[in-house]
Amino acid sequence: LDASNGEELRANIEKWKKENPEEYARLDKMRQDFMQRRAERTKSRLDFLASVDTSRMSKEDRETHTRLQELIAKRDEEMVQLANERAEQKRREEEARKQAAAGGTGSQAGNVTGSYSDGVTSGSQARVVSACHSTGSPGVGLCAMWVSMVFDNAGYGYAGGNANDMYNWWTTSSNRSDLKPGMIVAVSTHSHTSAGRIWGHIGIYVGDGIMMDNIGYIRTISVNEWINYYSTTVTPRWGWLMGIVLS
Repeated sequence: LDASNGEELRANIEKWKKENPEEYARLDKMRQDFMQRRAERTKSRLDFLASVDTSRMSKEDRETHTRLQELIAKRDEEMVQLANERAEQKRREEEARKQAAAGGTGSQAGNVTGSYSDGVTSGSQARVVSACHSTGSPGVGLCAMWVSMVFDNAGYGYAGGNANDMYNWWTTSSNRSDLKPGMIVAVSTHSHTSAGRIWGHIGIYVGDGIMMDNIGYIRTISVNEWINYYSTTVTPRWGWLMGIVLS
């Protein structure tokens, strides 16, 4: 599974999982067992600390004892949160695959209309889609930068600007039948984060009802789910970045 970058490594892991389902199931079971044992060990440590008589301890020792309890509990909480986040991401990816396989359009949220009408992705569209998979995340909150990097890596230059700029400059439609692979999909503002309220959010459509965006890592998500989530303030729109019509 050697790879030169994180995106390639992730793709290789997904390929290996599909080719080795039984081995993956065995390893995943081992991981779950390990997480369960670690949770049990954490609980036993907390139970032990709770049973310690601190009445004869010095003030400094009591403070250390309390701090230790807090640290163990906090770490356990963070591990549970991480596991939940990974499970939610897995659920979303599975939902995206199911929606794509069923060819459904889902909700007509955010005044978005129409049905998808993808053709075969080739030529310049394929270059942009390929660059989506090979371009890593520049960091949290830099969704528009990632889009510019993708198009630059595909050979079309660096667009620049924030998601709201790209929304206002280059998105023209909210009809699914107009959505083509390689198009940007954006909102100029949304209500979920303070940064989103100011600059919005943006991703790139890669075909079959699926898009990719940067949220600190490169995410694959169904367009319907993306639209449902980000259409809280404005209607999502799509179009050709920098006015370059891909084919």
